[in-house]
Amino acid sequence: MDDQHHLDLCLKWLYRAQQVTKDGGVSAIYEADKKIWRRSYPETTGYIIPTFLNYYKYFKNEDYKKIAIEMGDWELDIISPDGGTGDFPGFYAPNTLKPRNFNTGQVMLGYLSLYEFTNNEKYLNAAKQSAEYVISSINSSGTWNFSQFNTPKSYNIRVAWPFLELAKVLNNERYKFYGELMSKWVMTQANDNGWFKKNSFSEKDKSGFTHLIGYTLVGMLKIYKIKDLDLNYDYIINILEQAANNLCDFYLNKKNLLKNQKKYIAFPSYFNENWKPLSDWSCVTGNTQIEFFMRDLGYVLENKKYIDVANLINQEMKNIHITNDIADDSNLTGGLFGSSPIEGDYCPYQIPNWGVKFFSDSLMQKIYKDVNIKYVG
Repeated sequence: MDDQHHLDLCLKWLYRAQQVTKDGGVSAIYEADKKIWRRSYPETTGYIIPTFLNYYKYFKNEDYKKIAIEMGDWELDIISPDGGTGDFPGFYAPNTLKPRNFNTGQVMLGYLSLYEFTNNEKYLNAAKQSAEYVISSINSSGTWNFSQFNTPKSYNIRVAWPFLELAKVLNNERYKFYGELMSKWVMTQANDNGWFKKNSFSEKDKSGFTHLIGYTLVGMLKIYKIKDLDLNYDYIINILEQAANNLCDFYLNKKNLLKNQKKYIAFPSYFNENWKPLSDWSCVTGNTQIEFFMRDLGYVLENKKYIDVANLINQEMKNIHITNDIADDSNLTGGLFGSSPIEGDYCPYQIPNWGVKFFSDSLMQKIYKDVNIKYVG
């Protein structure tokens, strides 16, 4: 089955996840064991918008542009008065309805993409309003620390990225300054081997979760590709190369490294600071994000090894991609479970919409070899 067919199935699954909610957002998760769709998730609805719009760009299927606009308008409807975006109550914890800076940044990517495709100022204004919300809590180090899930993390580079994209659109020095400030703090978290500290959901956990490692590496590379910033570009690309080299070394030598240990697809869900595996299951979402990073870096540096490893990861993802109706549940078709094996600790027996989104982004990146696909990954 070719890449295009896998991509089409992914987009159909995401389309279905948007249609079932009836509110304009995209259902967060399909719980396969219970056969239920969860409520719309603001954060991931935001960054699925660019995936739909780029798919529309290549295929001119108006349905995907139409629902991307619906998704953006839903985000506008639920934005807090001060510009922040939160979670629905109980998704991660009882108090997570309050806005989160990370979520707000991800929705900014959707607003920016919609503004590019529609030229409607309401989306640009929403992106600015969102940026102002984040700025209200940024301290002089470029971080924030005011509630659960609003703490200093390396993956917050995914907030710096839309800030710098917005600064570029507006030629705005203020947003550029704050994007650079956030980026500089994340750069202080990098070790010489490409490992970034503070890449776990837990404040006490010193390991790195591949989903969050993927966020960090892709976000940092996106920023590297935005030129004329007050950042040390040589340092950034060196750190990214070190990370890619360590990921390649692990992946290509996995069989020998694991020996008699339990085997898993692509990468373990957790690494320690020396890029040694800490788990016997794999986070599928993290795998697809790392695939995107490896291929994007390979394109930037014209490094065939990185691209080859990305393609090997892609094949493993296609091997577990649900391509046919299973039993009586067509809602599985086109999805990817959160973990491999599916009973792993991350979204067990569930299909998170963001995993399907990142797999879609990687497939588009591979098929079209377009290093300028905007706001995805």
